[in-house]
Amino acid sequence: MLVMGNARSSGFSGGGTVVCNTMRANMPAGPSTLRPVSERRATQFQRPMVDFMGTLPPEVALTVLRFLSVEDFHAVRLVCRAWYQLGDSEAAWQHVCKLQWPCLEHRPEMIPSWKQTHKIMRYGAAVANARGITSGVDHFSTFGFVQSTPQGEAELLDNCVLLNKAVVGRRLVENEEVLNLFMRRQKFGDIFLADALRNLFAKAVFPGHSSLSISPVLRKFVHKYVDDNPRLAEQRQHVHVLCYSLILLSVDLYNPHVKCKMSRREFIKNNSFMPFEQDYLIRLYNDIYIWGHIAEPKKQRRLCDALAKCTGGS
Repeated sequence: MLVMGNARSSGFSGGGTVVCNTMRANMPAGPSTLRPVSERRATQFQRPMVDFMGTLPPEVALTVLRFLSVEDFHAVRLVCRAWYQLGDSEAAWQHVCKLQWPCLEHRPEMIPSWKQTHKIMRYGAAVANARGITSGVDHFSTFGFVQSTPQGEAELLDNCVLLNKAVVGRRLVENEEVLNLFMRRQKFGDIFLADALRNLFAKAVFPGHSSLSISPVLRKFVHKYVDDNPRLAEQRQHVHVLCYSLILLSVDLYNPHVKCKMSRREFIKNNSFMPFEQDYLIRLYNDIYIWGHIAEPKKQRRLCDALAKCTGGS
């Protein structure tokens, strides 16, 4: 096949250009040759998106969602419409409600759905955090979550994760009856002393403006801890002192303003007057040193101020 063209543009003399059929066949045809190189590379390395949750049975997908925290659960629901519908099921909302109220086995009869239960819980927690625990108890008792009694108040403080920890701690310090009922609900049997203290301070932030804020709480804690561990019945007073020592050690090791940290030898020497074995004191020190503080870092300053006033320090 002959294709005649301009000799000047073809670069050949003789008045034309001959293109073979084989050359034309080897040339890439179609509009793809006109696309930019970057676009062609993007298309080449593009991978199809696979909705792995959509390939699972609904009950299996819900099981996967149960491993998520509340924040991650709400984020997952925003991925696509299919995930939103999956997260909007009754089973998913029941899981979220149990994360925020672990002992809630059945929703109150007057509430039609678990999603509505979650909304009522969030609103009630906001009322308690803003207006006080008493107002929150009144709200929750209206819908049948708890009774409007000191027992119901202690149940609310112990179970509702949405409550502000500072509000919980302030209420426990203010009301001794609620504090007693709250401590009775705790289970410290066969739990290491450092872990039991962590469990307590994970549920409440106690005010540190006076010695009265933490001393009654630790006294009730020690009473409950010794009752759950009868082998320590004869060492109740020493366990009380050891709790103060562990909190001070936690503040000393994790306070960035303390330059000279307490060594293990110093900790053992400071507590050698008590009838505890040296191996037990070493375990306590290693637990704080390796696994972390008794309270969260933001609580350390309050604990330090409270303990300084309890012990008569500066």
